Amino acid sequence: MLHFQQAFEQRDRSLVWFLLAVLNPLLVLVFWLGVYHNKTGTLEGWGFSAITSYYFLLIIASSFLMTHHEQDIAVLDIQEGGLVKYLMKPFSYYWTYFILEFAWRILQGIFALIVFLTLSFLFNNFTVFSLSLQTFILAVTIIALGYFLSFTFKMLLGLSAFWVTDFWGIQQLCEVVILALAGFLMPIDLFPPLMQKIALATPFPYMVYYPLVAFQGKLSIFELLKVISVQAIWLAALLLVYKWMWRSGIKKFTGIGQ
Repeated sequence: MLHFQQAFEQRDRSLVWFLLAVLNPLLVLVFWLGVYHNKTGTLEGWGFSAITSYYFLLIIASSFLMTHHEQDIAVLDIQEGGLVKYLMKPFSYYWTYFILEFAWRILQGIFALIVFLTLSFLFNNFTVFSLSLQTFILAVTIIALGYFLSFTFKMLLGLSAFWVTDFWGIQQLCEVVILALAGFLMPIDLFPPLMQKIALATPFPYMVYYPLVAFQGKLSIFELLKVISVQAIWLAALLLVYKWMWRSGIKKFTGIGQ
């Protein structure tokens, strides 16, 4: 509850981050308006309504699924020594940050849901969803696994500060890669074949892109189960890396910081 209170006390800070999550998809959607201008039919199976729905949902995904705790881990905890206060607690560092970050995601997710519902009401002809109960349950599972993938990857990114001093360079590089490969710019289906293969060989589409298209109802039951399987494999791999980084990194840590 204390983490939720802290998140709601700093609503202004959360609102600024949320506005960034809103503006980026809407600006890209303006580009797609130009693409579909005077064009009928679909583009690789994506009609204008499907594209609009995708970017409206991307507002929620940017706010809820993408976590941003790696900076606190790298700077406040490792480089400045704040990690000491967590080492003395009888709770897992991973789950402590999970609860802390989840409070922020809930708050920004509420903002995003309000904007999404407003846009869907104003542009109801441009939003399309097709979900049965079974596909909805599987889509929710994919969304949950996508969140855990995002959170765990950012934990690894933060823990990299045990070994590097220029954390910001690595962090910004990863942000660019995520922006390109997670589906923020456009649906992965519209990538060139080689780019698709590169993207699908990483965990990033399974954090954002597949939760979005799953909720849109664009995947069959078999495809949904396949995505869940791949997400589970990636999550298991990232958790193993996290355990190794934590055990190895904590041996390098001193009470005064990095």
